[in-house]
Amino acid sequence: MTLSRATVMLCAMARRRLCSACTSPFSPPAFACAAGWEYEYAQHLKIGEEFGISSDDLAAVALETQGLPNCLDPLARLIMRAAREMTLGEAASDETMRELQATLSTEHLVDLIFAIAFYVGFGRITSSFLIEVEPQRRIYLERFPMPNPARR
Repeated sequence: MTLSRATVMLCAMARRRLCSACTSPFSPPAFACAAGWEYEYAQHLKIGEEFGISSDDLAAVALETQGLPNCLDPLARLIMRAAREMTLGEAASDETMRELQATLSTEHLVDLIFAIAFYVGFGRITSSFLIEVEPQRRIYLERFPMPNPARR
């Protein structure tokens, strides 16, 4: 199954709003990678590259997901931890939320949590419908293989 053009456009509009105040360029690929959803990960590798995220930084997202040393800044790691916690459990932990509140404005924090929740929900939809990665996006998965998310 593939997504309709209308669904892709609606998701793109939601992303613009949800990520408008995210302060890290790693956010979209980080959400998808931390969640472990191949479709979203492949889409955001392409988008991340188009927005100027370097190959080294995209590779670092995968390393962080596996709990391996990498070059990501502390905010990017914190965002990935929040995404991982919200994917694997019901919510980001109290500790993670305290760290985010100390780092981000209230507006940025609200936008970040909404963005993560959107990606968690959308990832579950694409997985439930077995949405396949388009052939033109598979190249990104070859360059940056989908890691096994660290269950930390």
